[in-house]
Amino acid sequence: MKYLNFKVPSEEGKESSKTSALEKILVWILEKFIPKANPDFDTKYDDVETWFIEYDEENDYTNREIGLDKDGHVVVLGPFQSNLGYWVDNDFTLQNYEDHFDVQYIDKAVFEELWREIETKQANEYREMFGLL
Repeated sequence: MKYLNFKVPSEEGKESSKTSALEKILVWILEKFIPKANPDFDTKYDDVETWFIEYDEENDYTNREIGLDKDGHVVVLGPFQSNLGYWVDNDFTLQNYEDHFDVQYIDKAVFEELWREIETKQANEYREMFGLL
């Protein structure tokens, strides 16, 4: 496994595209028939500033991902419950990451610690929800 992180390139200076009414209708129709890959996170991907990726270089695919916002809070991760994950659901190779982003390789322990924090937080939220704390 390889562990990496990268910042999302800034969108400054790019023109925002306006979605036409027809495009919105087509998307709405498609969403009714095709299940979303990331139903809990689709609206949060624009908030991601930094990605942490676990990449399986032996089998050539993204295994897990964590997305942090500008304040360092986890806003997306995958796979998680009914969410496949943005990068997990794409066919990006390690070379693609290196070609498109300023990739920094990190130690496995850094990724695992962040993942454990998420799992612990989730477990505590469930315990609190069900009055087990």
